[in-house]
Amino acid sequence: MSDVQILTGNQAAAHAVKLCKVQVISAYPITPSTPVTEAISQWVERGELKAEYIRVESEHSVMTVCISASTVGARVFTSTSSHGLLYMHEQLHWAAGSRLPIVLACVNRGVGAPWSIFNDQQDSIAQRDTGWIQIYCRDNQEILDSVIQAYRIAEEVYCPVMVCYDGFVLSHTMMPVDIPDADQVCRFLPPYKPHTILSPEDPRNINPVIFPWQRRDAEGVLRDGYMDLRWKLQHALEGSRDVIVETCRAYAEEFGRDHGSGPTGQTTPRSSLPAWVPWPPRRRWQWTSCANRASGPVLSAFACTGPSPAGRFARRSERSRQSLFSRRTSVTVTRGRYAPTSRPPCTEPASRRRCIISSPASAGATSRPASWPRLSAPRLPPSHLVKLCDGVDNAGKTL
Repeated sequence: MSDVQILTGNQAAAHAVKLCKVQVISAYPITPSTPVTEAISQWVERGELKAEYIRVESEHSVMTVCISASTVGARVFTSTSSHGLLYMHEQLHWAAGSRLPIVLACVNRGVGAPWSIFNDQQDSIAQRDTGWIQIYCRDNQEILDSVIQAYRIAEEVYCPVMVCYDGFVLSHTMMPVDIPDADQVCRFLPPYKPHTILSPEDPRNINPVIFPWQRRDAEGVLRDGYMDLRWKLQHALEGSRDVIVETCRAYAEEFGRDHGSGPTGQTTPRSSLPAWVPWPPRRRWQWTSCANRASGPVLSAFACTGPSPAGRFARRSERSRQSLFSRRTSVTVTRGRYAPTSRPPCTEPASRRRCIISSPASAGATSRPASWPRLSAPRLPPSHLVKLCDGVDNAGKTL
């Protein structure tokens, strides 16, 4: 039987970890994510969760522990925020390149300067190119459900997953959360089957230095080179879309809650999307990608949502679409709102409206052709996301 409790977002994430029977947890405290692993550590200490809780001296070491534990076949979890996630950055690449199904709860918090402990999603957005799937949640129930789904997604495609939710807005806000029965979760989430197994009877090197091209090993077997392995990671990330939708559908059938498979369980192919895509009022997965920074003037295509349905748009220019499909290095999947709650006046002419960039900081730094619209920095909204003008004026009138 399910159990409805009043929980904060952090508590909801911790309960999901317990239901998934995670075997290794490592974390370093940082506001506002600390309560997640605090609750888990208490369950481990009382014997309610049979897992190993490993304390370390920094977030860099946290991810190192998670990588090592996942490599030997354990289901692992960690959580962090802001500068802690930035400190993990090097090891985030290693986790993705090793194809390890690690799940990380990122409690979004602003990145200095200026110094702040409050909400901003720049910490997770800054990690888009590391090869992690990202899930953004809109309420505490979705946090719990997303963590459970994240393990199934990660362990099917062998890619790490970051479950992101707003610091304080969700992490410390209490809401009713339906905690599913543990037996139901076990039926939905099969045991983890690692693709790397360490055994004294079968010694091997894991992630040795390799060449860009294929080579034969000592036994004459042709092994992948660096570019082959990177292509396989990219292919897995692109293929994760179908796995995500199927996981949402299976979760809805088991638990009665659907956060992303859509009315029919189908999503629109990216190639058929028009330049302007109205965002549906219903929650749904939105596929976005990040172009390689080396590609020059290309702007990242991101889902932009506003407080009113009329302002919900996602921009994909033909120029950015071509480059994103041919040169992207990672994928981000979002399913929620998270755009500025306050908008600047839409004073731009029609030819310059609905211009979307990847972040406010990149408005002046991104190299763009003269023909691309450019807005001055004071007109940028104080937001982690991507909207300059959404086609709706301050009175709510569609422009």
